[in-house]
Amino acid sequence: MNLLNLGVRSIYNQKFNREEYDITRKTFLEVFGSVSEIQYYKRGAIVNIAFGDEIMLITGGRVKVMTYSENGNSRLLYMLSSGDLFGEIDSYVEHSPDIDVICLTDTQVVMIPTQLFKATIAAQHELYNHLILSIIRKYQIIRSQLSDTVFRDSRGKIAALLLRLCSQEGVKRNNFCEFYHLKHHEMASLAGCSRVTVTRVLHEFMDQGILGIEKNKIVIFSETLLRQQFIQGTRT
Repeated sequence: MNLLNLGVRSIYNQKFNREEYDITRKTFLEVFGSVSEIQYYKRGAIVNIAFGDEIMLITGGRVKVMTYSENGNSRLLYMLSSGDLFGEIDSYVEHSPDIDVICLTDTQVVMIPTQLFKATIAAQHELYNHLILSIIRKYQIIRSQLSDTVFRDSRGKIAALLLRLCSQEGVKRNNFCEFYHLKHHEMASLAGCSRVTVTRVLHEFMDQGILGIEKNKIVIFSETLLRQQFIQGTRT
């Protein structure tokens, strides 16, 4: 139990170092936020990116990154918000055509020409650390999702997702952690279980006083109790 508790703290606190990554987001906005005109997208719109030729910087709002199988099934990979890059990996490797970027809210983006991006990185060597952190963070999110899918039961998967969202995007208020409330089918896609299961488990967590839902936010009242659900939901 102690090892498992240490593991969840390590995964969702050390890997997703908010303070460090907030500096990266702020740096990208300062360096690249005005290199081209701001483009505006409505909620639900697909952002068009010329992969390889340009890199997207989100300057306002939130998006989700979706991947698709050959038969049309979809999976939510991760979410991005103001200060996040997308397409930076594709500027170094061939782009996978099974990816869409869809706006969760009204969103503002700036498209950075890839040549300008690389030239700026080369001229300002300190930006390399921020670029690497941007790439590694996406890897960490997907790695954590894969681990949760394999090693947790349904309750453990959803507890892990909530802990991960709290670590990545949560705002502390009155000793509680709150973050943007995804739709249940989006949470199901991230957690690797059904929408019905997400709804059932969230209601169970609410009944146990672990969390509450306020308008468009989920509020975690007890991260300790949520970690217990994570540990109990770990397959042995």
